[in-house]
Amino acid sequence: MADEFLSDHEQEERLRRWWSDSWPWVVAGIALGLAALLGYQFWRDSGRKHTEQAAITFREFRTALSMGDRTKADVFVQTLGKEFSDSPYLEQAHLLLAQADVNSGKFEQAVGELKSVLEHSDDAELKLVATLRLARVQTQLGHYDEALSLLEPSKAGAFAGQFHEVRGDALYAKGDLSGARQSYKAALDAIATAGGGDTSMLRFKLQDLGPEQVAAATPPTEAPAK
Repeated sequence: MADEFLSDHEQEERLRRWWSDSWPWVVAGIALGLAALLGYQFWRDSGRKHTEQAAITFREFRTALSMGDRTKADVFVQTLGKEFSDSPYLEQAHLLLAQADVNSGKFEQAVGELKSVLEHSDDAELKLVATLRLARVQTQLGHYDEALSLLEPSKAGAFAGQFHEVRGDALYAKGDLSGARQSYKAALDAIATAGGGDTSMLRFKLQDLGPEQVAAATPPTEAPAK
């Protein structure tokens, strides 16, 4: 209320003294605000450029791979690993290299690429995809137990049907026809539970196993006549 009775001159003097005492803090606050804004803009622009460069490197990798230049493709993968390991492009590159190795019959090399995804990826779904592919490659190599040890359908979520199917493939290759049949049936059940899907190949695999054998009852052994 006292301020209402101050003269214009007195109010002006009070404002001048306040500004004289406070201007360093006001200026400092403005400077800090501008620095924060500029820092955010720099971080945002730097992140955008980083992402764009990662995408360009991945595109160049795919071009080299499609042209059959594996040496050049490997160089781009090394760049992704060194400079863009925080991007999803590195794991995608390893999956593509593994597919190229499988197509070329280089199954051991494919194993290494897929294991790299399993060891370094933070994407749970991508790791399930890599697990399935690795199990198939191990089966192709005749490493049936290694393939089976990878496949835990109870932990596969939406991929449970595929996990059961690949287990069936490994068991079939191992010679365990009964186990393969059970896995294929479990795959059909999992797919039906998940809402359905194309099961024609699964049914063909079951048919290929032939009719299920039912063990005949063993007749009791008669005691020898005395």
